[in-house]
Amino acid sequence: MRHYLLHKVSSRLIITGMFTLGVPWECFAHDTWLIPQPPLISQPQTTAQKLVLVPGTGDFFPRPDFLTPSDRIEATQCLQAGRPLKHDLQINPVLGFQIELSPKQTTGPTFCTIKLKREYIELDLDKVPLYLDDISASPRLRGGWAKLQSQALPWKENYTKTARVELGETLSTQASTQASNQTNKPFGQHAEVLSAQPGQKLAPGQSAQFVLLHRGKPRAHQPVEWINSEGEQRGWLKTNAKGIVSVPIGTPGLWMLRGTVIKLGANQQFESDFFTLVFRVRQ
Repeated sequence: MRHYLLHKVSSRLIITGMFTLGVPWECFAHDTWLIPQPPLISQPQTTAQKLVLVPGTGDFFPRPDFLTPSDRIEATQCLQAGRPLKHDLQINPVLGFQIELSPKQTTGPTFCTIKLKREYIELDLDKVPLYLDDISASPRLRGGWAKLQSQALPWKENYTKTARVELGETLSTQASTQASNQTNKPFGQHAEVLSAQPGQKLAPGQSAQFVLLHRGKPRAHQPVEWINSEGEQRGWLKTNAKGIVSVPIGTPGLWMLRGTVIKLGANQQFESDFFTLVFRVRQ
């Protein structure tokens, strides 16, 4: 989550100072995602058999700007054709951690998900408008914040993040609701985007149907942003009454869906669940 200690445009300028001053990594970055890439720390003799997923945390998908320590992870899960897929959580010398798995193939529905532990923050007042714009906040949410301001109350928020990546040519329609084989804990309450149609494949020039689940139920009228890895195509959409959003797929490459389900709780504290989904569109 980008906490808006600095404006989005200038966040890249403080990376060096962040390392030297010891500022918490997650204080400057918004999205956390998972992307597949060549192994970084696997043994040479096993490299060809391994698939590595690395976390990205930052403002500019798919370039990771900040570390995500392994102790921030609450749960992980990988499934292939509906069955648990063995995976290992490893320390990564550059990005904090990585997930290494050995799938026989990823042509069928295969995905991995991580959930980060819930965090609590108090946001600087001058950063709140930037934050509201970045998550495409609803008029109701903005009205709730205006009411708190009128009472001279601060922005207090607790949040979690869920990042999912699709690895197969066919998208999975299964949610991450089973017990995690990494921590043996259920994912619990979170937000997650997954395919809305069984057997759905991605192709340039077509639209893909996704459904947003929040606490296990479709989330209607929720803003969802789509971004391609080249940064040339992006835009905000909104789920329909059934929680489904139709995403235009323009070009091959990596794509990400992102968003934030947020509300003002009874204790005058905001509660939010951040979500991302990464998938690859092949030629």
